[in-house]
Amino acid sequence: MDFNLAVIPAETAGSSPGRPVAVYAGGQMGYGELDGMSDRLATGLERAGLRPGDVVGLQLPNIPQFLIAYFGILNAGGAVMPLNVMLEAPEVAFQLRDSGARFLLTFEAILDDAARGADVVITVLPLFHIFGMSPILNVCVRFGCTTSLVPRFDPAAVLTAIQRDRATIFDGVPAMFTGLLAYPALAGYGVSPGNARGKVVKDELVRDHGGKDSRNAAGGGGPWNE
Repeated sequence: MDFNLAVIPAETAGSSPGRPVAVYAGGQMGYGELDGMSDRLATGLERAGLRPGDVVGLQLPNIPQFLIAYFGILNAGGAVMPLNVMLEAPEVAFQLRDSGARFLLTFEAILDDAARGADVVITVLPLFHIFGMSPILNVCVRFGCTTSLVPRFDPAAVLTAIQRDRATIFDGVPAMFTGLLAYPALAGYGVSPGNARGKVVKDELVRDHGGKDSRNAAGGGGPWNE
């Protein structure tokens, strides 16, 4: 088992090419597809002049193209510099100058180039942040999980993804759990958060939401569906 980030998509694709690496509103992407498209993107970057160690800016939300670009850059030997999608143009320009980045991949830049088996992980934490990139994306791809991509946190969008994709793991920050517990239509999604195990929300937060068991806001471990 290899933990080289540049090759883990190919290794997982070799054993499970048809397993979804990501599911999202409107479709899904398999490990074989990710491996093939990231390889093609890597080839394109190399032909464009990317050299090993070159910094490449990556500014995308939680969409399939982020995965393709991220692993494509690594496959080409580049260093990924994730950029917050909320940055304004002058801020992006500063980051590119300060890092010495030679390329910037955004939605328009890679759209044309890049074209249920194990755990399904709700991926709403920004992939440009280390919490979204390392313990979620990298670990998921290494162990053949499926990421359920949610571009921006919204209780309805997260609950829809949990229900639609039968998610088994949800990592988030306290504000997300608070938002889910307070969502008026929570019961209507047919999920059973009491079955989950993992992160425990402080008692005072639970008391603020009608005395629900602290495990109701947990992320991880078991299915959220009945």
